[in-house]
Amino acid sequence: MLYATVVLYNPNEDLYNNIMSYYNYVEKIILIDNSEKEINIEEILMLEKIQYIKLGKNMGIAYALKKAMDEAISLNVDFILTMDQDSKYFEDSFKYIPKFLKENDMSNIGILSSVISLLDKKKCTSNKYEQVDIAITSGSVINVQLYKSINGFDSDLFIDCVDFDLCRQFIENGNIIIQLNEAILLHELGDSKKRKIFNKEIIVSRHSPIRYYYYFRNFYFCKRKTKFSKKYFKNMHKDTWKMLFKLFMYEDNKFKKLKMILKGRKDAKINKLGKYND
Repeated sequence: MLYATVVLYNPNEDLYNNIMSYYNYVEKIILIDNSEKEINIEEILMLEKIQYIKLGKNMGIAYALKKAMDEAISLNVDFILTMDQDSKYFEDSFKYIPKFLKENDMSNIGILSSVISLLDKKKCTSNKYEQVDIAITSGSVINVQLYKSINGFDSDLFIDCVDFDLCRQFIENGNIIIQLNEAILLHELGDSKKRKIFNKEIIVSRHSPIRYYYYFRNFYFCKRKTKFSKKYFKNMHKDTWKMLFKLFMYEDNKFKKLKMILKGRKDAKINKLGKYND
């Protein structure tokens, strides 16, 4: 039994089409609404497979995902797809996910993830699937039975690195993460823009200062928790340096963002987590 869940926070008009890119392949979609104001999703709520849970305020993506997983466990769901509200599947590529679940032994696969495209184009690879160490939340199918054997989503992280922490737990539990390269997810990063450097197109995220705070706070906190930080966080270290490079090259409010990064790192050292309060 394959369910899906989407965490909502003031979604735009693309939400309906995004959901429809995988709607026909799942039995139910659990919407967890983190919005702090009323949102217009009447067209979506009329769909037969939708289950809507309104939190009434922004509790953070980690809390919302944990709530969705608790719901999946209570319903004896086998697998649940976690999706961002602004992600959708390339054409009909989601069909490869239920096919993989049906044809393969999932007893030790904690997460079956999709291949991510940030540039609105199909990725080409010769391998249908491969083992990876990290998968982002959007486009990840979580094995609910194996999830029950780990601590699960950490609500204290609030937002950012929530998915990396979950991957860490699965790997430390002896499970593996498989990336299904046939399932192509078109993923947006907030207020991102495309830029060129040395004739190569890159994505500049242009996060707000508070998002930089959460990312770096949670990154350093999660790094301290893992039993094999050097190996597991090698690629994440590269990502943080790339993020800093793009910040100084292309973004505004550099000083304010750097200040929040340093504050995040400081709070990680003293285990100051949860929602940011100035």
